[in-house]
Amino acid sequence: MAARRPLLHLPLAVAACTALYSGTLAVVTAFQAEHDAALAAERAPLVAAAARANSERRATELAVRRASRALDRASAGYSDTAGVAADFDALLAILAARVEDATGAAARLPSSVRLPAAPSSVARVAAPTTQSTTGASGK
Repeated sequence: MAARRPLLHLPLAVAACTALYSGTLAVVTAFQAEHDAALAAERAPLVAAAARANSERRATELAVRRASRALDRASAGYSDTAGVAADFDALLAILAARVEDATGAAARLPSSVRLPAAPSSVARVAAPTTQSTTGASGK
């Protein structure tokens, strides 16, 4: 029987295939990384524009919320003013009725009133005589 040769070529073939596969995988990974970097650089302006749009959207939402709150406050103020105006209108109606009554009463008054004649002379009255003395001067 002949001596068996060791199967040295099998592990070497496996090692060569593994090295070839890992080298191919490294080259494909490098190409993919380069492609991904180029794609990221190409999309960078779009990413920046999307970030700006998002920032502007947030600012717009904030402005809309502020305007909405201001509108709510103005609406509440208008409602309060409308109530006061209705009360004022009722008071004006009462005043108008009183003015109408006063105008009617004034219309019923005579246009002139004859006053009595005033006396043309004034009577002079003499001061009364007195007989009293005061003790103020010590007499």
